[in-house]
Amino acid sequence: MVQFASRMDLLKGSEIRELLKLTAQPDIISFAGGMPAPELFPVEQMMEASVAVLKENGRAALQYSTTEGFPRLREQIAERMLAKNNIHTDADHILITSGSQEGLDFSARVFLNPGDVVLLESPSYLGAVNAFKACEPKFVEVPTDDGGMIMEELEKILATTERVKMIYVIPDFQNPTGRTWDLERRHKFMDIVNKYEIPVVEDNPYGELRFEGEFLPALKSLDTKGLVIYLGTFSKILAPGYLGLRR
Repeated sequence: MVQFASRMDLLKGSEIRELLKLTAQPDIISFAGGMPAPELFPVEQMMEASVAVLKENGRAALQYSTTEGFPRLREQIAERMLAKNNIHTDADHILITSGSQEGLDFSARVFLNPGDVVLLESPSYLGAVNAFKACEPKFVEVPTDDGGMIMEELEKILATTERVKMIYVIPDFQNPTGRTWDLERRHKFMDIVNKYEIPVVEDNPYGELRFEGEFLPALKSLDTKGLVIYLGTFSKILAPGYLGLRR
């Protein structure tokens, strides 16, 4: 008799996948998913780049690469993170993943044992919750206001809750609320994190889609103890469907 692992009881169908199925219907205009406008996709430029790569170095491009991702791509991402986000890093600390969702899964596997506690904003991104569930943690929601996570509430929870192993946050244009933390709140958050030395997963899919106001520093750029794991993506600023553009 076939028996599945008990962790399978925790897994459910992806609500995000079901939303994307709806968007495929021609009579649906969906406001539910963070899908870029297809008329903005750089189709011609991607065709030219793809042809150039295949002509110049096609055999290497079609071969297996390193698990971490193509070295020159990781170097360029590190350079871009410094220029765009003031994050000092190098290629050895960059991992190419199939979307941030895979990065969330990796983070959970690295840090979480069954019964460990994950802190997250209330409300938070459903896809992250589903990614973490396979590792059987407990979730504790931190109250928020119009400016995002309330730092006094975060500190209260950390002071009274055992087995907190990870904090998951989206400081820029949070999903689903759209809220953005101000600079003071970001510094306060890092002060608290440094005090308790809790790993943080900073998810930033929307940070570069700012049309007014100043760009605010990523939490990772304020990280002095190596506690912040930064997840970025090309899916919102370039295209989500081309293999290798998500990280």
